[in-house]
Amino acid sequence: MSLDVTLENLNATLQQISELLRTVEIAILIVAVALSILLIGMTAICYYSKYKKYSLLRGDCQRHNTAHLLVSDA
Repeated sequence: MSLDVTLENLNATLQQISELLRTVEIAILIVAVALSILLIGMTAICYYSKYKKYSLLRGDCQRHNTAHLLVSDA
């Protein structure tokens, strides 16, 4: 009788460990997806800020060149 109870307790413990590992697996998957989305977002923000910075610099240069040409024509 004692062996049967021990095996039942062992089986119950292994089932609980299995459920816990499944929960940990799902949590790791959620964290991985969140980090992937974060990485994509940060990359997009980085490229957008660089584009905006150089776009503004190009715009300033074009305005400066246009003003220079207008002064030269006069």
